[in-house]
Amino acid sequence: MNIFAKACIALLVLVSAASAYAQTGNVYKALNARCRIADSRVISSPLPASTVRNLDVTAISSYATQGGTADAAGCGIPTTAQALAVSLTVLPPAGASGFFKIFPYLGAWQDGNTVNFSGVGITNDVIVREDTGPSAAELSIYSSAQTDYVVDVVGYFEPPAVPTLSCVTTANTTVSVAAGATQNVIAPVCASGYVPTSTNCESGSWQMPFVFVNGGTCSAQNNGGSAAELRASRTCCRVQ
Repeated sequence: MNIFAKACIALLVLVSAASAYAQTGNVYKALNARCRIADSRVISSPLPASTVRNLDVTAISSYATQGGTADAAGCGIPTTAQALAVSLTVLPPAGASGFFKIFPYLGAWQDGNTVNFSGVGITNDVIVREDTGPSAAELSIYSSAQTDYVVDVVGYFEPPAVPTLSCVTTANTTVSVAAGATQNVIAPVCASGYVPTSTNCESGSWQMPFVFVNGGTCSAQNNGGSAAELRASRTCCRVQ
């Protein structure tokens, strides 16, 4: 009979909004290359004055209907994204002036304008929070005057990955303890990258109670009439 013992040793429209995402623990990840999610010139559909238009960003196979790239999956924007780093270009007709906003899907506008324009094209880099609800679209845009636009995503913010604990048990170190004798046995060390979290001691007889468990060492006295085994191993863990 065995005895076992264990000893457990955004686009918020203001660039400053980026700091808010950092404070909430979101992690910024840059895309390998900018991803064009919308270009009104490609679909010959400028945004009319005083009109809201919605843009799909995640869980979509192609941005072509928005004038963007045909391979949305290749952009690598995950559905877990909470905010986007966007390069926004506004291309108004000659002489037109106004303001342009980009914001979470049908959400409240933040104070200030994403872009103010006056007759010439202008580009602004901004951070925008995206809507993560059940709707297909994540972003909305609005312009006070008719204009063409180009929306490129260059990065995104998402919650940090939840660490997982990976644990393994080493092989046993085994010694034979003679009748009436006391013996120590040292468990094998953990593999590189792992930290010992417990020492596991086993004996082959009820007549061999443990004297102590100290770090990676097990000690036992054999009170039986014949030799018995004393075994030691370690549980080793690491965060992944």
